[in-house]
Formats: sequence, C-alpha cells, structure tokens
Amino acid sequence: MDDYVRFYCDDYGSSGGVYAPPPSTGGGSIPGYTPPSFPSPGTSGGSTSSGESGGSSYSGGTSYYGGAGSAGGGDPSLGGSVGGGGSSSDNSTPEFPKGGLDIIPRPEYMRDPQPEVHPLIRSHTLSTYQLDLLLKAFNDLQVEGCLQKALYDALIERNVKLDFGMMTGTAPAAYDPRTKRIVFNDDSNISSANLKEELFHAWQDVYYQGGIEQYGKDAQGNKLPGYVNVEFEAKVFSDVFNNPNFTCCYAFRPGADNLSESLYREYTNWVYDIQEKKIPMQDGDYQYWLNLFNQHSPEYSSSMLESLSTPRAIRELLAQSDCE
Repeated sequence: MDDYVRFYCDDYGSSGGVYAPPPSTGGGSIPGYTPPSFPSPGTSGGSTSSGESGGSSYSGGTSYYGGAGSAGGGDPSLGGSVGGGGSSSDNSTPEFPKGGLDIIPRPEYMRDPQPEVHPLIRSHTLSTYQLDLLLKAFNDLQVEGCLQKALYDALIERNVKLDFGMMTGTAPAAYDPRTKRIVFNDDSNISSANLKEELFHAWQDVYYQGGIEQYGKDAQGNKLPGYVNVEFEAKVFSDVFNNPNFTCCYAFRPGADNLSESLYREYTNWVYDIQEKKIPMQDGDYQYWLNLFNQHSPEYSSSMLESLSTPRAIRELLAQSDCE
C-alpha cells in the first residue's frame, strides 16, 4: 500500500451526505456517494375498539435508524383514543458510507515511463545541448571504423550502462570504474575522440577479471600497480583505431612528455603501419612503447604488471568482430 494514496469524501452534509468530488486527471475513478437507506416505519398500533396505544418499535441495529411506529388505530367515535406511534428503540448512530473510495497510484507512479535515451546511458546530468553532443558522438563513433563499432556493440552486448555528466578541472574526459560514470570537462570535449577512450576503459572494466578499479588510485590518490598498463592500452586503441581525418597521437604528443621528435615519429610510424596492416601489433613492440610511455608520461607512470603487458582487451575486440 505504500505506493498508493487513498481518496475519500467524509463531508456527509446535513441531510445524509454529498457526492464525492470528481477524480483528478489521470487518477482512478472515485464512485459517487450513495446516501444510506432507512428501514420502513414500525407497524401501526392499537385496535379500533380499544384504542391501545402505539405501534410496535423497530430495532435499527448498528447500521440504520429504527423506523418510527405509525399512529395507533383507536377510533374516538367508538370510545377509544388514538393510539400513540410505535417507538424506535435500540437505535445506534449510523455509520454513513464514505462518499467514495478508490486506490490509485501516487503521482510519481502515474507518470508515463521515460523512453530510453540510449542503450549505453543509464542516467545523465547533461543539458539538452550537451546530451545532443553526446548522442552525436555515439553516432560518429560507430561510423568511424570497424573496431570502433565493435567496441560499441560489445558494450551493449554486455549490457553495460553508464552515467554521464560534466566536471570541470579534470582531463577532457574521464571514466570512473567505481561509479561507472563518464564525465567531460567542457562542451567542446564531448566528442567521439574523447568518448572512444573512455568507452574503451568501460570495456576493459568488464573484460579484465575484477574490473579496473583495482588498477586505479588508492584513497590518497596514489596510482596502483597496473595503472599505466590500463591507460596505455586505451591510448593505443585510440591511436590505432582512429578517425582517418585526425592526426596521431594520444599516447605520445609532439613536443610534450620530454619525448624527442625522432621517438615521436617512430611511434607514429608504428601506429600507421598497424593501421595500414603492414605489420601486426606484436607483443615486443607493444611492450617497448609501454615502457617508454611509463618513462615519459608522469601523470600515468606507475608500477607495471606483467599480466597486463599485452593488449589483451584490444585483441578480444578483434576476435569478437569481423574486422580484418
């Protein structure tokens, strides 16, 4: 009954009650008030010859008033007096029925269920404009490339549901494995490029046993072992499976991270060779760049884990897809 509200009318009026008000829009029907019925009067009293007083009484019980006895039958012309009416004894105050009683849902349960905004969105705190940007980013991601579409489909197949919002003062976008929430720091960063890396983190979270919270940060903000492994794989995915109109790269940036120009060009050549299917993504090459990423990216540097030293989550997507 906690999910319902009772509506009734208890204004009976001076003459036995009034009709209940009409139900509110969308509510259940409330039946009109039906006034109580009363029994017939008591039987008539004395005989015409003797003028005995009073008709018999009528006992009303617990629900109705007793009927009053009619006048006695004595006839003055025959010497008798008119008998008195029968009494109405043993009457209790009647309990009038309520004007109407119905059980209808509370208002919050009466709203039409909200249609699903997107199969990957559990909830969001975005404005209408920001939500439109996010939905466009989802669409752009699916047409960007085969493995991007495979990532999107794999998350839906695993029934992944994510929360979305905004948070200033952070990276352009971030995924929190504890809350399953993706946030953007500015409207301009709600794009397929940023969404892709964070969705890949969500994929890692369901693919790696135990999730990736265990490779995140502790309560003091210290990076746990494996943090750099998880971050590097996500950036390699973003670099290798990139929009062909975008330039490389996310793992290494030209003129940043104290990386020489020659090393940057070497990394981009490795990425382009994989994109163009000139070479496969070999474990040795991957680990070479993972070590350099750990050296030149202090914001991601952590103790490395051997169990995460190969791009297993990327390869699982390839295995599940029909991408060549």
